[in-house]
Amino acid sequence: MDPSAVAVPHTLAHLEPLLPTPPARVLEVGCGRGALAAALADLGYKVTGVDRNAEMAAAATRAWTAS
Repeated sequence: MDPSAVAVPHTLAHLEPLLPTPPARVLEVGCGRGALAAALADLGYKVTGVDRNAEMAAAATRAWTAS
């Protein structure tokens, strides 16, 4: 099972009430493979994700450009 399948909905449930209305800009620091950033983008946010781990950032970029 992909951990983001559980973590992303849980995080969104707590985060959404705190966010401005889309299409606000969101910065996700520590984006990992970009699952949360993608979910936020699906909700209409303009998302920038950064990660200090270059391999994770590259994986997020690949996933983002493949969709």
